Amino acid sequence: MPNVDEIMSAGAPYFRVIQPKTCTAVFTEASYFRLGSYIQGAAQEEGLVTGLTTTTSTVTKGEKSAIDQAGDAIKNVKGDPAKDFKATSQATETYTTTASDPIASSGNGVLIYTDSDFQQNVKGASLAKYGQGHVTEVAAADAKYAVKAGKYDISATNGIFIKAGSFDAAGKTTAGANIELTAGGYIKQTAYGDLDEVTYGITHKRFHGIANDMFMGLKFSFFFGLETSVKLAGRLTIIMSAEASFRLSTRFSLTISSDLKVFVGGSTNFFFGAKIDTVTGVDMKTVIGASTKIVVGADFKQTVSDLKIVATTDIKAASGDMKKVSLNMTICDIDLKKEFAAVEGSDLKAVKGLMEADMKEFFAKKASVADVSLSTLTAIL
Repeated sequence: MPNVDEIMSAGAPYFRVIQPKTCTAVFTEASYFRLGSYIQGAAQEEGLVTGLTTTTSTVTKGEKSAIDQAGDAIKNVKGDPAKDFKATSQATETYTTTASDPIASSGNGVLIYTDSDFQQNVKGASLAKYGQGHVTEVAAADAKYAVKAGKYDISATNGIFIKAGSFDAAGKTTAGANIELTAGGYIKQTAYGDLDEVTYGITHKRFHGIANDMFMGLKFSFFFGLETSVKLAGRLTIIMSAEASFRLSTRFSLTISSDLKVFVGGSTNFFFGAKIDTVTGVDMKTVIGASTKIVVGADFKQTVSDLKIVATTDIKAASGDMKKVSLNMTICDIDLKKEFAAVEGSDLKAVKGLMEADMKEFFAKKASVADVSLSTLTAIL
C-alpha cells in the first residue's frame, strides 16, 4: 500500500478502497477502487491501469479527378490500414479521415480494477456519455452485445471501421477471421461516394428472386481467365446506345436451342481471317433491301442443289466465266449478247477465233461428255 509521504507528495485528492485476496497480496490480486489522481510513487498501482490509448480524428475535404480515383481503386489492395479510408462523391469531392497520435490516459478520475469478474445488472436504463474517446478491449474469450427488444444504432461522424483478424504495424493481415451479416428482413447499402469491393478468393452470389442492375454512367469490366455462363431460362438484352466489344482471344459459343436475331438498324461485319459456316439444316436468308457481297479473294461454293429466283434483273460481270454442267437449259423471252471480240480490227477477234478452233478440235476427238473436265478446259483456254 502507498505510504502517507507518497500520498501527500502527489498533491491530489485521494480516496481508495481495496479488498485484497490476502492481507499481504499485491494490488493486482484484489478488487480496487480509486477516486482522485494516480500516485506515481505507488509502483503497485501501475499494474492496475488498462494501458489503452485513444485518438482523435479529423476529416478533410478536397478535389480529385476521375483518373486519380481510378488509381486509388487499383491501389486498394489487401490489408489497407483503416486510416487510409477515402470516400469520394460523384462530384469528385474527396473526404479523408485522419487519426491523431495515440493519446494515453491522464491518470485522473475514477479507477476500478478487479482480478475477478465485473458484473453490472441495471433494471432501468443505462446511459453513458464520454467526453473524450471510448476504447474497449477484450483480451481473451468472446464479446457479445444483444438488444432483445428494440433496435441498435451506430453513428460516427468521422467514419466507421470494422476489422476481423489481426494485423501488423503496416496494416497487413497476419491472421484471418470472418465477418458475417445476417438479416431476417433486408440489407440496404447506400454509398454517396465510391464503393470499393476487393475479394481475394472465391465469390458466391445467389439470387432467389429478381435482380435489377442500373448503371447511370460508365461501366468498365476486365476479365482475365475462363468464364462459363449457363442460362436455363430466357434472356432479354436491350441496348439503347452504341456498344463496342473487343476480344483478343478465341471465343466458343454453343447454342442448343433456337437463336433469333433482329436488327432494326444497320449491321456491319468485318472478317480479316477465315470465316466458316456449317449448316446441317435449313439455311434461309431473306433480304428486303439491297444486298452487296464483295469477295477480294477466291469464292468457292459447293452444293447439292441450288435454286435461284430473281424477280427483276440479274447482272453478272466477270473477266472469265467457266461452267461445267450435265444439262444447261435456258428459257427466256429475249436473248441479248454483246461480244466485244466481234469488232473488226480488234485483237480480241483473233483470240476468239483461235479459241473456237481449239474447242471444235477438242470436241471432235472426244467420245463422250464425261471426258470434259475443268482441267482440260483450262488447259485449252
